[in-house]
Amino acid sequence: MDIQACTESLRAKVGASSGLDAILKFDCGAEGLVYIDGRSLPNSVSNENQDTDCTIGITLENLTAMAEGKQIHVRFRANDSFSPIKRAEYSLDGGDWQFVEPVGRLSDSKMEDYDFRVAVPQPQATPPLMENNTGNDHVVVVRAYDRFDNLATAKTVIRGK
Repeated sequence: MDIQACTESLRAKVGASSGLDAILKFDCGAEGLVYIDGRSLPNSVSNENQDTDCTIGITLENLTAMAEGKQIHVRFRANDSFSPIKRAEYSLDGGDWQFVEPVGRLSDSKMEDYDFRVAVPQPQATPPLMENNTGNDHVVVVRAYDRFDNLATAKTVIRGK
């Protein structure tokens, strides 16, 4: 999706009265920017470079994924004071555990950073445990093992609209 298509997508989502009550800009560098005036009525979305309350630096790829609501970006750090991290996994909405590589692609130290994207399941593919879920909430659980198979977990809920 190019910057113009992304702008049109955001314009449709913002609508005439978003309740944002702020002026915001997504700056995608050389690929362009998207300016959202949530103070004016009706709200406006354009590619003009004007002063804002908040400017967010973001890649066009990430802005597109955010606008389409198709991905969740997950970042975490696993840290063990005694032994190297052996592996890490994640689960989305109670689904199967999925292996994830560290940023350096090799688990060989006591601290590893992880940064990955997860496709958001379509409504018909939502696991049975999430059927009573209100809105578009998603639960992401991560777990990391050290070389002796000691386990640490963390969980977050990503609230949808």
